[in-house]
Amino acid sequence: MSAISEFALDKFRGAVGFGGFKRRLRGKFFTRFLLKTTVFFLLPLWLLYVGYGLLFHGEGVRYKIAEFADMRVRDVSMEVTVGGNRVESARWNVSKRDVIRALGDFQIGQNIFGVSPEEIRQKISAVPWVKSATVRLRLPDTVLISVEERIPYALWQINEKFYLIDKEGAIITDKNPENYALPWIVGEGAEKNVQEYVEIMHDFKEIKDLVKAAYRVGRRRWNLDLYNGVEIALAERNPRGSLERLSALMAKHDILRKVSAIDLRLTDKTFVRLKDKNIMKTWVHGNEV
Repeated sequence: MSAISEFALDKFRGAVGFGGFKRRLRGKFFTRFLLKTTVFFLLPLWLLYVGYGLLFHGEGVRYKIAEFADMRVRDVSMEVTVGGNRVESARWNVSKRDVIRALGDFQIGQNIFGVSPEEIRQKISAVPWVKSATVRLRLPDTVLISVEERIPYALWQINEKFYLIDKEGAIITDKNPENYALPWIVGEGAEKNVQEYVEIMHDFKEIKDLVKAAYRVGRRRWNLDLYNGVEIALAERNPRGSLERLSALMAKHDILRKVSAIDLRLTDKTFVRLKDKNIMKTWVHGNEV
């Protein structure tokens, strides 16, 4: 190629910016490479760093985010269930005021991530009538409280004081227990065996309706105090069998009109104290001996 042709070709390249085009092409390639490197390598590292911070320093991070976003407690929503069924607030025995009072230093307006659901749950569980409680946070500003109420089951008397208790024997309250028409049990250990007693008496309605109170004797067995003053001692191991024998004596001999006390502790003998005469009689298999 002649010198004139090479000179003309160089001029042409310079005119169209061929060298600049290659430099721009290399620049775009580098930019894309850098972007891909950032996305595929640096971004995961950043996410790992953030995850580490939330995992090991999460409370502080969440608290600061809530402060920045003004996420404060503005409402406490509460629902109550009895036996798994939701009830209207007018029928609650546990009041929202009692629950709020139990929370102590909890305040409306505090940072929502400054609220500990587990700590609140423990405090609410100590409130009268509360069997169990769950507490959740609903962002951005609500604390949700769900309470399961205890169901009154019996009146328990101990040391001349009355308590309303549930089926498990847990104390519900000592306020106005006399307002409830429930079985009356007396004595230490009676509350732990209340379900056994109530379930047995349920099968002997003709006797249950006559019972004023049931006394736990030596934490082992029951004595029944009837409205007419008759005292009945039941067997320790088989109280149901004792009630079956009593039911038979009532049907056959109308025995409750004649006696002041009946001892059914032995399986083969029944001892009675006559009402008019302070003497004991023995019955074997339902017949006087």
